[in-house]
Amino acid sequence: MRETLAGTGVLVRLGLRRDRWLLSLWILAFAVMASSSASAGAGLFPDLASRIEAARTMNGTASMVALFGRIYDPSSLGALSLIKYTAFMTAALAALMVFVTIRHTRAEEESGRLELLSGGRLGRNASLAAALTISFAASLLVGLLTAAGLAAGGLPAAGSLAFGLGWAATGMAFSAVAGVTAQLTTSSRAATGLGMIVIAITYVLRAFGDLAGPGPSFLSWLSPIGWNQQIRAYAGDQLWVLVLPLALCAVVVFEIGYRLFGRTAGVLAALLWMTYPVNLIIAVYQFSEVPFQLLLGGPVLVSLHTMPEHRTRRGWASRPRSHTKTTGSAREPGDLVPATRGGTWSGLGRD
Repeated sequence: MRETLAGTGVLVRLGLRRDRWLLSLWILAFAVMASSSASAGAGLFPDLASRIEAARTMNGTASMVALFGRIYDPSSLGALSLIKYTAFMTAALAALMVFVTIRHTRAEEESGRLELLSGGRLGRNASLAAALTISFAASLLVGLLTAAGLAAGGLPAAGSLAFGLGWAATGMAFSAVAGVTAQLTTSSRAATGLGMIVIAITYVLRAFGDLAGPGPSFLSWLSPIGWNQQIRAYAGDQLWVLVLPLALCAVVVFEIGYRLFGRTAGVLAALLWMTYPVNLIIAVYQFSEVPFQLLLGGPVLVSLHTMPEHRTRRGWASRPRSHTKTTGSAREPGDLVPATRGGTWSGLGRD
């Protein structure tokens, strides 16, 4: 397992250097937009009566509820000011993390850069590990900076932290989903498109769930974007909901680790990525079969179980693979070989 991850640190440093301006600008943009919206809300709704009236108007308009969600505390300035950011901008953040993850996995392989780097000592799973490291770190940084900006703008610190952690956990969850879509497709466009489809489905589920009656229905609880709303920052701060996106992230990382290394290594990979209580990881390990995945992740996770074995472990058998030093020679699983282009698990899976 250690050999298949060789060079991960090098790829992380390379990726951060390439994206130092891209990621920095986007991270600052999300934090500044949220902070400026909170500051503008204080001027638009200076008293309690104006907040309650605006909240009732938005909650009573079906189109607004479908687009942005519900306001669960009409008297809360933070809940009213950031209503557009709990769902709509959360989907935008999820899209950003999908782009970042695909950019450092399938797009690198298509451009040929990963194949050039594989001329050195580079494990075949290092690319995916580096991409998840970068996207996880970016999600966490967005969440922390946003929380700091909201608290500095005068909003309650507890609600600001809940809002920031919700963004961070949702970004990490969709980063992990993008890591799967990169393995299910043969091009970066297809991988990105599949990730966008997952985001759209979760957004629609959240919209239908919020429109069902006075409160969210079970459909909202099937959507990671709906989970972010149910944290209810500035309206109760239900931090326990953070368990759901973190559990989804752990399940996805477990599935990737299981498909690449085997069941035991899959559990170790989940433990490595998730700094969460051991009992949660044990629960994910025990209940990671199809019913639990249907509850947490939907068709993307289930597809990993339904894919043929030759596609998940050996790539597309019908596609030629380019090797520079090992062509025609027998290789053991885990050998360090250059990445190939066009395979489902190409450059990242076990040969």
